[in-house]
Amino acid sequence: MSSDLSSAVIPYTDELTEKFSCPICLEIYFEPCTTCCGHSFCKKCLQSSIYMAGQRCPLCKEWISNRFPYSVNIALWDAVQFLFPNEVKSRKAVDASNISKGISRQPSEMPPLDAFLQTFDRVMLAALALGLPWLTYLVLSE
Repeated sequence: MSSDLSSAVIPYTDELTEKFSCPICLEIYFEPCTTCCGHSFCKKCLQSSIYMAGQRCPLCKEWISNRFPYSVNIALWDAVQFLFPNEVKSRKAVDASNISKGISRQPSEMPPLDAFLQTFDRVMLAALALGLPWLTYLVLSE
């Protein structure tokens, strides 16, 4: 008697969906990565979070080493593909469509935070130089 897992009926519940959802994008994991602290995120979500907020886990704020490889957690990814084949197919189609349109969520294409801070510093220095301390006070007090 052989047991075929692909024909098994697995109840599709909100709890199951929640357990396999990325805490950043709130969608079913897509190419999930697991951090050294044990939290899992979509690969692109984790990369974007680290790029924007630094080398910390988005949930527990534990330090994530620069040497940490953002490799896909194969066991989790296999489970997601098995349990949610339609959602995975849909996400792959959206990603393929975005790539063909030149739209990407890659962190390398996001404006660097350092550039923003440098511009902000220049504006503040210009406000001080022009004798507009009230502008400096308004910005810094918010």
